[in-house]
Amino acid sequence: MQQPIRPAVGRVATEGGEIYYECRGQGQPLPTIAGGLGDAGIYSFVAESRDAVAVLHAAGEESAIVFGNSSGAVIGLETAKTQPHAVEALIAHEPPVLRILPDADRWLAFIAQIYLTALTDSPQDGGCELGSSR
Repeated sequence: MQQPIRPAVGRVATEGGEIYYECRGQGQPLPTIAGGLGDAGIYSFVAESRDAVAVLHAAGEESAIVFGNSSGAVIGLETAKTQPHAVEALIAHEPPVLRILPDADRWLAFIAQIYLTALTDSPQDGGCELGSSR
């Protein structure tokens, strides 16, 4: 039975603290930036930082193809914009960037209505109202 290969691990100090990272496999690096459990607003405090590039440099690389999912894609987009020398290409999977759509105001109002409905029209007992005809 073959033992699993352990990833190389490290930590890098950044502007806001310390980031733990793991490197797996061989070949050209592909940094992956995970999404969050909310919208891109939860990453607003790091979106303009150079944390992703700090991890890349700590792993011994100058640039890479980057993959970001959800709000991680927003971080990837910001990194490509502010530090293009570090991003050879970006795979931005489902970035929540409604503001760049041609009809952004319409979609932002739609999302705001969803939040308003959730806050004001939810059942008081915490249960579900299936088949409601409101």
